[in-house]
Parts: sequence; C-alpha cells; structure tokens
Amino acid sequence: MLQLHHGQTIRDLQHRVHRGQLGRVLAGGSAGDFPYGYESFYLDADWAEQLARRGPKPKKGVRICDEEAKWVRQVFAWFIAGRSIGWIARQLTQSKVSKDHRASTTGWHPQQIRRMLSNDKYVGKWAWGVTTIRRDSSGRTKQVPVPQGQEVVRERPELRLIEQGVWDKVVVQLAELNDKFGFKDGQKPRGPRANPADVYPRSPLGGLLVCGKCGANLWQCQSNTRRYYACPSAKKGSCDMTTQVPAAKAEESLTEFFLDMLRAWPDWMQNVY
Repeated sequence: MLQLHHGQTIRDLQHRVHRGQLGRVLAGGSAGDFPYGYESFYLDADWAEQLARRGPKPKKGVRICDEEAKWVRQVFAWFIAGRSIGWIARQLTQSKVSKDHRASTTGWHPQQIRRMLSNDKYVGKWAWGVTTIRRDSSGRTKQVPVPQGQEVVRERPELRLIEQGVWDKVVVQLAELNDKFGFKDGQKPRGPRANPADVYPRSPLGGLLVCGKCGANLWQCQSNTRRYYACPSAKKGSCDMTTQVPAAKAEESLTEFFLDMLRAWPDWMQNVY
C-alpha cells in the first residue's frame, strides 16, 4: 500500500510540475531549458520582495548572454573553417572559457561541442518537453522521448544567435562526419570507420606519403627538433622500410614544385591576375 501511495504521489507531483512549466513556456518565459549562450532574468521589478514572502516564485524570461554568445559564434566559425570538434574543445579549455552555470567541471568535452553545433535553439527554434523521465519498480530513472506530437516547438527569432547560412553549412558538415565516423546498420560497435588523422591531418604532408613496401601512410615523427616521416609498420617489425623522409626538406621541395608549375603556366597566372 505504501508503494502504491508513493508511486501515485510522484506521478501527481510530476504532473503539477509539468503543468506549471508548460504554462511558463507558452507565455514566453523560462523553464530552465536555455542552453549555453543565454541567461534568465526576472520579469517583475519587485522580484526580491516576491522571493522573500511565501507564495509563487517570481517569473523569469530568457535573453541572450553577450559574453557566452560571443563564444558560441566563435565555435560555429571554427567548425566551418575546418577545425575538428576535439580541437575546438581543447581550445576553449586552454582559453579558460567559462562553461554553463550548471556545469560541475571546468574543462570542455567534445560531446558538449557537438550538442552545441546541433542545437536548433541557436537559430530561434525552441523545442520543449521532447523527453520525459520513466521510473521502474526499483526507483531507477531513464530519460525517453515523448510520443510524437506532445512536444512544444516555438519560433523565437529574437533569440537567434546563428545566421541561417552558417547553420546550413554546419548541418552539412555534421552529416558528413556522421557518415564517416558514425555507426551503420548491422555494424559492430568497434570504433570509427576512418582514422581521424586522415580527415584532420596534423602536418602538410599528412596522409599523402605512402610506404612503397607495405602501402601504409607514413607517420610524422620527431626527435628533438628534427621532424621526419617514417613507416609505422617498420617500428613493429612487420615492414623492412626503414628509410626516413626529412619533413622540412620534403615540404620545401613540394612547395617549390607547385610554385614552379604555376609560374610556368602563364594562362593560369593571367586568370588569377
């Protein structure tokens, strides 16, 4: 009997909280569902007096936080420029950019950057009530999507942070990354499909030099101040190609080769001019 009573009490409390938050959302207020780049503020001038007395809490609205919005736009600009999600997370951490007020750690995680890049709220499309909490008989909770049609979607152009053209480019790039690294139907969860170094090379010749013996891509190595490209299979003993390519000379030779080729192409030079 106590379990039935407690279960019904939790369901009633969930219904009342959801009803109150839904009313604030439909009225254009804040239900605590704003992401990084926004902040809440009290709508009433006498909010301090309302907090001091008993009764309903003062209502809040949502507005753009200029300091955080600056970094949101920078993240989108970095991603469009070809920076990886991991690089963006490391750059924010090294720059000591403050995270959301609900964050418990200081460093940025790549998954937070991915969620930021795929959040429709930055283009003024605010969805609320997309998921709900399910409890089993042991009290364990699980977040599951709500049935289709029960979510609330509002257009809030005054809260747009990202231009539509920038958003469309990000959507295309995320789809390409998901096609390269995402799991396919029937695929075993054993890691990414492609090597991230092939997509985001860390050197000018990264992914371009290939071992003539085993066909493996040469890795950039460093010994003190000397950089060179070498076959990774040679260190494992599975390839006898021990020749090393000096990185500085190879990059300089390749640059001179392209420059000489372009200088000897007068039609191309005329078109560029």
